[in-house]
Amino acid sequence: MLYLKPFFLQLFLQWTWGRISVTYVIYRLLVAILVIAWAFGDFFDEAGRWYSFNYAIWLVFATNWSLFCLSVNCVVMAITTTYYYVRAKCAVYDDKGERTSACKVYDEVNMVF
Repeated sequence: MLYLKPFFLQLFLQWTWGRISVTYVIYRLLVAILVIAWAFGDFFDEAGRWYSFNYAIWLVFATNWSLFCLSVNCVVMAITTTYYYVRAKCAVYDDKGERTSACKVYDEVNMVF
Protein backbone atom coordinates (compact mmCIF):
# COMPACT_ATOMS: atom_id res chain seq x y z
CA MET A 1 0.00 0.00 0.00
CA LEU A 2 1.35 3.38 -0.97
CA TYR A 3 1.38 5.82 1.91
CA LEU A 4 1.96 9.51 1.24
CA LYS A 5 2.09 12.17 3.92
CA PRO A 6 1.25 15.54 2.40
CA PHE A 7 3.90 17.81 3.87
CA PHE A 8 2.13 20.96 2.70
CA LEU A 9 -0.83 20.27 5.02
CA GLN A 10 1.17 21.58 7.97
CA LEU A 11 1.27 25.00 6.36
CA PHE A 12 -2.49 25.28 6.65
CA LEU A 13 -2.69 23.95 10.20
CA GLN A 14 -0.51 26.42 12.03
CA TRP A 15 -1.94 29.51 13.52
CA THR A 16 -0.27 32.88 13.12
CA TRP A 17 1.97 32.70 16.18
CA GLY A 18 4.03 29.61 15.35
CA ARG A 19 3.49 26.30 17.13
CA ILE A 20 0.08 24.87 17.75
CA SER A 21 -0.96 25.46 21.35
CA VAL A 22 -3.51 23.53 23.36
CA THR A 23 -5.83 26.55 23.34
CA TYR A 24 -5.87 26.50 19.54
CA VAL A 25 -6.71 22.78 19.55
CA ILE A 26 -9.54 23.40 22.03
CA TYR A 27 -10.78 26.27 19.87
CA ARG A 28 -10.84 24.06 16.77
CA LEU A 29 -12.66 21.26 18.61
CA LEU A 30 -15.26 23.66 20.05
CA VAL A 31 -15.92 25.26 16.68
CA ALA A 32 -16.35 21.82 15.09
CA ILE A 33 -18.77 20.71 17.81
CA LEU A 34 -20.82 23.91 17.60
CA VAL A 35 -21.07 23.87 13.80
CA ILE A 36 -22.06 20.19 13.77
CA ALA A 37 -24.73 20.89 16.40
CA TRP A 38 -25.95 23.84 14.35
CA ALA A 39 -26.12 21.73 11.17
CA PHE A 40 -28.04 18.91 12.87
CA GLY A 41 -30.40 21.37 14.53
CA ASP A 42 -31.03 23.15 11.26
CA PHE A 43 -31.52 19.87 9.42
CA PHE A 44 -34.17 18.50 11.79
CA ASP A 45 -35.85 21.86 12.43
CA GLU A 46 -36.24 22.80 8.77
CA ALA A 47 -37.25 19.32 7.68
CA GLY A 48 -39.88 19.15 10.39
CA ARG A 49 -41.20 22.68 10.01
CA TRP A 50 -41.10 23.33 6.26
CA TYR A 51 -40.76 20.00 4.45
CA SER A 52 -43.20 17.74 6.36
CA PHE A 53 -40.33 15.59 7.68
CA ASN A 54 -39.10 14.86 4.16
CA TYR A 55 -35.39 15.07 4.95
CA ALA A 56 -34.19 14.68 1.36
CA ILE A 57 -35.58 18.10 0.42
CA TRP A 58 -33.13 19.73 2.84
CA LEU A 59 -30.33 18.90 0.37
CA VAL A 60 -32.00 20.82 -2.47
CA PHE A 61 -31.02 24.30 -1.30
CA ALA A 62 -27.50 25.71 -1.74
CA THR A 63 -27.58 27.37 1.68
CA ASN A 64 -27.92 23.97 3.32
CA TRP A 65 -25.10 22.60 1.20
CA SER A 66 -22.94 25.52 2.36
CA LEU A 67 -23.69 24.67 5.98
CA PHE A 68 -22.88 21.01 5.30
CA CYS A 69 -19.55 21.91 3.64
CA LEU A 70 -18.71 24.28 6.50
CA SER A 71 -19.32 21.54 9.05
CA VAL A 72 -17.17 19.05 7.12
CA ASN A 73 -14.40 21.65 6.89
CA CYS A 74 -14.54 22.36 10.64
CA VAL A 75 -14.39 18.66 11.49
CA VAL A 76 -11.45 18.03 9.15
CA MET A 77 -9.56 21.02 10.55
CA ALA A 78 -10.21 19.89 14.13
CA ILE A 79 -8.97 16.37 13.40
CA THR A 80 -5.85 17.46 11.53
CA THR A 81 -4.95 20.15 14.06
CA THR A 82 -5.30 17.65 16.91
CA TYR A 83 -3.24 15.11 14.96
CA TYR A 84 -0.37 17.52 14.36
CA TYR A 85 -0.51 18.79 17.95
CA VAL A 86 -0.17 15.24 19.31
CA ARG A 87 2.54 14.51 16.78
CA ALA A 88 4.52 17.55 17.92
CA LYS A 89 4.11 16.53 21.57
CA CYS A 90 5.36 13.00 20.83
CA ALA A 91 8.88 14.28 20.44
CA VAL A 92 8.92 14.65 24.23
CA TYR A 93 10.37 11.84 26.35
CA ASP A 94 9.72 11.18 30.02
CA ASP A 95 12.32 10.94 32.81
CA LYS A 96 13.23 7.34 31.93
CA GLY A 97 13.97 8.22 28.32
CA GLU A 98 10.85 6.49 27.02
CA ARG A 99 8.12 8.00 24.94
CA THR A 100 4.98 9.06 26.74
CA SER A 101 1.74 7.05 26.61
CA ALA A 102 0.16 9.54 24.18
CA CYS A 103 3.06 8.90 21.82
CA LYS A 104 2.52 5.16 22.01
CA VAL A 105 -1.14 5.62 21.04
CA TYR A 106 -0.03 7.93 18.23
CA ASP A 107 2.38 5.25 16.96
CA GLU A 108 -0.35 2.59 16.99
CA VAL A 109 -2.82 4.82 15.15
CA ASN A 110 -0.14 5.83 12.66
CA MET A 111 0.59 2.15 11.89
CA VAL A 112 -3.07 1.60 10.96
CA PHE A 113 -3.13 4.51 8.53
